[in-house]
Amino acid sequence: MREGRCSMKELTINEFLRYGLAGGVGLLCSCLSYVQPLLWIQQDHAGPLVLPATATLPFLFGALAYILYRAVFYPLLYRIVAWSCCRRGKMIDLDIIRWENTNKVGAIQGRLQEWASQVHFLYCSFLAIVLIDCVSRILLFAPTCWRKYSYAFSLILLIGAVIHHIRYNIWEKAIFEHDRSL
Repeated sequence: MREGRCSMKELTINEFLRYGLAGGVGLLCSCLSYVQPLLWIQQDHAGPLVLPATATLPFLFGALAYILYRAVFYPLLYRIVAWSCCRRGKMIDLDIIRWENTNKVGAIQGRLQEWASQVHFLYCSFLAIVLIDCVSRILLFAPTCWRKYSYAFSLILLIGAVIHHIRYNIWEKAIFEHDRSL
């Protein structure tokens, strides 16, 4: 790469799950829950910026959900799940062990990244639905009869995320012991 030029890193499947797909799930639920997004889609939007703007919205809402999740909810959820799985130690200490084990030859830790991304995706999808619902209420969008299903779906995502997170922590605890011996 030449000096002075910026290049964008390729979007990995883990990042796509965390940002794009989570935001897309939130926007889809918004389209089912409120009248205004459906009316906007039905209108003729043939301008040159419509497609890029529409493609960017899921990443925008997904990124906002991910920021909210990592800054506020994840530290709290991590403590609750770690406590329920009898994990000792501070979150930063466990993160350091995780980072150290990822690059060890023969370590299993590095293979858990996709599983962790699925956990983050479920939490971020839940938060994207909640975030977009809050924005829709602030904008006074008219609800549809499908909004209650959007709430139910978001609760299913949250429950699935917590169960998935607990299972991940149980497995990771065992993998820490294996990888430490390498």
